[in-house]
Amino acid sequence: MRRVLTVVLGTFLLSGATLFTIAGPLSAQKELTRSEADQLRAENEELRKQVQNLGRELQETRLGLERAKNMYAVARNVMELMIEEAAREAEREGRLKAAEEAIKWLEGTIESEREKAKRAACAKNLKQLITAIRTWSPDYDGKYPESLSELYPNYTTLYVFSCPSASGPKVASKGDIDSKTTYIYRTGLTEASPSDTVVIYENPSNHGGEGGHIAFADGHVKWFSAEELKKIVDKDGEREGVF
Repeated sequence: MRRVLTVVLGTFLLSGATLFTIAGPLSAQKELTRSEADQLRAENEELRKQVQNLGRELQETRLGLERAKNMYAVARNVMELMIEEAAREAEREGRLKAAEEAIKWLEGTIESEREKAKRAACAKNLKQLITAIRTWSPDYDGKYPESLSELYPNYTTLYVFSCPSASGPKVASKGDIDSKTTYIYRTGLTEASPSDTVVIYENPSNHGGEGGHIAFADGHVKWFSAEELKKIVDKDGEREGVF
């Protein structure tokens, strides 16, 4: 910018000197010819036009710089807004992801607690069944019933024949007991059977394959993993010769 102003000032001084030369010598000395005077005027006019052009260029440059400055300011503001929006979006996504993870954790916790409650209810079912069998036995010379349906309605209720976690139809009547019960009952036992004899057990599929309950001849009920349950049932079956 300073360089351009220097050129303009020098050009202006040069044009003034030329004008002085034209005005002074022509009027006072009368030594220049008309053609020479016309040439000087033409040169002076050309210099004047150059000064005007330089002025316009300077003005355009100034306006261009001003526009560039304004555009830079606008671009900077837009960039700042974009960065702020990106930060807010990232924060929203972070909160959303955290919320989704919390919901999944909560759903998993709820499902886990629901299954625990169902397992507890299932254990109570088997406890009531083994208690009913042990109560039934003295009335029939110490023998255990040939089927679970013999326990209803005098010794237990219908709802104890279905595991709450098992899928499929539930026992709704006495005729459903032996065909729809979700528990496996071993027949041919008596009250004289060893206390650790397996009387009733369930298929691990009732609880997603994780395991199941066993009701023993002494009246206690216990949960076992699927692998443990199979080993116990198989071993007890071999001993008793039932399976």
